[in-house]
Amino acid sequence: LPEDDEDEEEEDEEEEIDDSERRRNHNILERQRRNDLRSSFLTLRDHVPELVKNEKAAKVVILKKATEYVHSLQAEEQKLLLEKEKFNRQTVLSGYGANGCSCKEFIARLPNNNGLPLFFLLKNCRWWGFFFF
Repeated sequence: LPEDDEDEEEEDEEEEIDDSERRRNHNILERQRRNDLRSSFLTLRDHVPELVKNEKAAKVVILKKATEYVHSLQAEEQKLLLEKEKFNRQTVLSGYGANGCSCKEFIARLPNNNGLPLFFLLKNCRWWGFFFF
């Protein structure tokens, strides 16, 4: 019986060591995860112009301001895309009208009329006056 008690004590000690090592490993991994998360928040904060100089910004503030900034960038992108499309359309219209092409050729060459009325598309065509005046 005393021998059995010693074996059980050794097993208990080994389990305690295993548990202790598991806890230590878990704590190390958890600390690393928290450090990575903190680093990610700091990186995000540094990419939001409104927060660059705010070293004490709370995580929730960083998330809200980053979301606002992304939305403002998306709105700016949409605005620029519309301006680009308008510029391209004006360039196409002025270029084809100046080349003296026929209205049929002019319309066929347009990549997309973007919902513009036909008279708008034809106003730079050399046949414009013939059809509409």
